[in-house]
Amino acid sequence: EGTPLTVDLKGSATTGDTPDDEPLTRVFNWDISNPTDLLFEHFDGAVKNENLHIDGWQNVTPKGDRPWWGYEQEGDKVAKVTGYVNGLSSDEEVEMWLVTPPLNYNVEGKTFTFRVMGQNIFENCPTTLDLYYIDTIPNEPTYFQRIDVGIPSIPDQNGEWSEIHLNLEGQNINDVFFMAFKYTGKWGNEN
Repeated sequence: EGTPLTVDLKGSATTGDTPDDEPLTRVFNWDISNPTDLLFEHFDGAVKNENLHIDGWQNVTPKGDRPWWGYEQEGDKVAKVTGYVNGLSSDEEVEMWLVTPPLNYNVEGKTFTFRVMGQNIFENCPTTLDLYYIDTIPNEPTYFQRIDVGIPSIPDQNGEWSEIHLNLEGQNINDVFFMAFKYTGKWGNEN
């Protein structure tokens, strides 16, 4: 029951710059020449709904047209991945990877810890988020090992942070290795 208010705007329209779509990274870079001893990432440089750029990390999109994005969740900067596209129905497969910088295994602490949250997970959801151990030796095929660590995957876990601690002590791990998050699913508004 408000009173209508009319505001006249004065000015002139100008042609603005339309940003170019940023090219997607489609292949991995397995440079192990400068491994890090300690990885402590808070995603402070993440920009909401823009391609995620983190120094030393790889944001690789082998299938689909959207990489990992930056996002803000309850005041925390985070990495976000989704195959959801409003108004588009598709069965096209998507695959997006977020890969750590090369890590040095020859250090004191050998625990990989991360927090993860699922949202909009439904019964028989065709999407998955998995953790991978990756090692690469020059002139050898790259080795990918999926690790089951209990990443949220059922509707009851929607909207809840899970903190996961993976002890790497005593494992058969190369001196330099990578950890990676792989998202797979379908593209479109029903996924």
